[in-house]
Amino acid sequence: MREFILLHYDEICLKGGNRGLFEQKLAANARKSLGSTVSELVPMHGRMVARLAKGADFEKARRRLSLLPGIANFSRAISVPLEMGEIRDGALSLLGGREFSTFRVSTRRANKRFPLDSHGVDCDLGEFICGKTGKKVSLEHPGITLHAEICDREAFLYTEQHDGIGGLPVGSSAPLVCSLSGGIDSPVSAFMMMKRGCPIVFAHAHNKSIGATAVKGKLSEIVSRLTEVQLSSKLYIVPFEKLQKEIIICVPAKLRMVAYRRAMMKVMNRVARLERAPGIVTGDSVGQVASQTLENLNCIYRASELPVFAPLAGMNKAETTLLARKIGTYEASIVQSPDCCSFMIAQHPETRATLAEIEAAEGSIPVQELAEKAVEESEILTFEAE
Repeated sequence: MREFILLHYDEICLKGGNRGLFEQKLAANARKSLGSTVSELVPMHGRMVARLAKGADFEKARRRLSLLPGIANFSRAISVPLEMGEIRDGALSLLGGREFSTFRVSTRRANKRFPLDSHGVDCDLGEFICGKTGKKVSLEHPGITLHAEICDREAFLYTEQHDGIGGLPVGSSAPLVCSLSGGIDSPVSAFMMMKRGCPIVFAHAHNKSIGATAVKGKLSEIVSRLTEVQLSSKLYIVPFEKLQKEIIICVPAKLRMVAYRRAMMKVMNRVARLERAPGIVTGDSVGQVASQTLENLNCIYRASELPVFAPLAGMNKAETTLLARKIGTYEASIVQSPDCCSFMIAQHPETRATLAEIEAAEGSIPVQELAEKAVEESEILTFEAE
């Protein structure tokens, strides 16, 4: 019996005439993610079948697939010939040595030419296993579930399903630029858009005079974690100190954070133009901090020529932190490092800035020119999944 990994998807199945394009992108991503742990991967009746290489580490494959957008769930399975006697023997072999008192059988029949329908296979295997093991069937609370998938040339049997994250495969939507702060929120926000098929280009507005090495190491660790999701990444580290100095000189303290983030939007837009990305991603959550009131966000987003996406807008910190732990960015995000804008925040920052007052305050600053110059001087790092 050969060992495989069955990859199941859900949202892709809802696509119409272009479903094949999504399947091709998911197959390409899965092959790259799994690498040498599988010897081949082929689409098959609304699923993908990856053959485990000899001596492959399934745990390594499990970790990678659990974060690959587009996969709803996956299972380690055995393959048996398409004949009921072989299926029975395979089921008994698969269950051998397992500790369980009750069981159920769940069959999916993709091959409609197979003589038994799904219910018929369930009953046949259930009766056979009962007779051979003395165990009882429990449809409501089984100790173990035997899954059988009847395909064109073979049947697949397995007992465990591992959850994926669903969504769409990365690369099936247009790229976006994520404003990466180094905190908990923005990496999670990037991940949320990766799940919608968007490759993410990261950009960080950085004051090189403040803890450059520590900040760069932290950002690299965060992007490395997220590269496990989208398989390749690019990070722009944009020198921002000249813009910061101008803001400090020209803008009243209570408005500086809004002005700072508006300037950052100009930087992100410039990066987006270079990367041919039609939008910006932020880690904003409405009302979480002073700069994220609806009034201030309106002022900040109005500085962007491109649409701004904030997938965490309605989430609270506990929800975001839970996701950060799941995707592996939390530990890097909480590492203490110098904050290049903390000294800019007034004791009582403005929470309801108006566009007129912020534009007046920053009117003497050549924001666009400085933003473009900063992007030209960026350090660009690239990452590939191992």
